Amino acid sequence: MTFLSSGTGNKDPEMIENGRAALRAAEVLKSLQAGEIRIYDVRRQPAFTDFCVIATGKNKRHLRAMADILVLYLRSRNCRVLGVEGRGGSWVAVDCGPFVIHLMDSRLREYYEIDSAWRCAQFSLEDVSSLPAAESA
Repeated sequence: MTFLSSGTGNKDPEMIENGRAALRAAEVLKSLQAGEIRIYDVRRQPAFTDFCVIATGKNKRHLRAMADILVLYLRSRNCRVLGVEGRGGSWVAVDCGPFVIHLMDSRLREYYEIDSAWRCAQFSLEDVSSLPAAESA
């Protein structure tokens, strides 16, 4: 699977930047000890976003802390955060428009089988090397 190319093979700069932003969010979650981090490219699926980042937290406090830190990080990088839903619960969603981040406890993640809907679009953190180098600011 080619992560950031359109169906025609041309690279769309906006999609590349959105993909990079989703990757940065996933890397922040990894540094916050999130588990089972997955990024899904859902552009070819009937979806309301281009990328979904899904990660598991240890408990409600961990989920809330990850969401709070992630929102601060994203805003510091001039990434638009449209909304945060579920703070203090077992499922926190951070909507950034072109990508949405779902932070869940393992029980809910298993119950809803959220990963199975997008399994064919899975992308892992190890694929970072396939992205074009970030331009220096």
